[in-house]
Amino acid sequence: MELINDMNTDLGDDGKINFTYIKNQKTLSSNSHETEDLIKQPFSNGETYCHQNQQSKSDFTDGSKSSDQSLNRRNRSCRRTTSAKVTTTTTTTQKEVYCEFCSRFYGTASLKFHQDACKIAYIRKLNEDIARQKYEAKLSGKPSHPPGVICYICGGRYTNASWKIHLARCLNRWITWNSLLPRKVRRKTLPTTPEPSEEEIQNRIRLAQRNGLLDYEREDALDDIMFEASENNKLPLEYI
Repeated sequence: MELINDMNTDLGDDGKINFTYIKNQKTLSSNSHETEDLIKQPFSNGETYCHQNQQSKSDFTDGSKSSDQSLNRRNRSCRRTTSAKVTTTTTTTQKEVYCEFCSRFYGTASLKFHQDACKIAYIRKLNEDIARQKYEAKLSGKPSHPPGVICYICGGRYTNASWKIHLARCLNRWITWNSLLPRKVRRKTLPTTPEPSEEEIQNRIRLAQRNGLLDYEREDALDDIMFEASENNKLPLEYI
């Protein structure tokens, strides 16, 4: 078998020289004559290469070398596939942003529009929850203590704003009524102002809770002390 290499040159339309490498195979045997299939592939620089057919090339390639090349191509394909998966996952993670109000993920383009509406709904729901909790606590809790202070002269309840005004008027009225009483029932001293100690207040609280009044507190003890003082300072108005 004899191999003859020829090189042909042509002048192209663009003024460049095009080289054509042709590998011809001639068989001198009279029984068999085979001609290789020539595949011409053009390139941008004007060169044209002739490639042999893959079937003819496999006759001159070692089996082990072909196996190694196939394994290398398979490994490169696996690396490209893995890299593409990692890139896709990273890109997807970067495009999704966490909403701090509803705990959901949204795209960066739609997050701003979503948060404007989600924030309003979140604040409205929060206010509704707070109002409902206050209402439930009001229903389940004990009755609140009435405001104000009990007067130790007449026994009426008055608020803190009007307490000083009432005390002065109530004391003057008590003095006037006391002067109208007969001498034998007239009081010789002014009404006594109660000044309970902390120990007395705590004793009252413990005694009331021992008797079953579990909601008895300090304000209740002070009210009882002031009411008992008003009973002691009461005038016998039936003699007037």
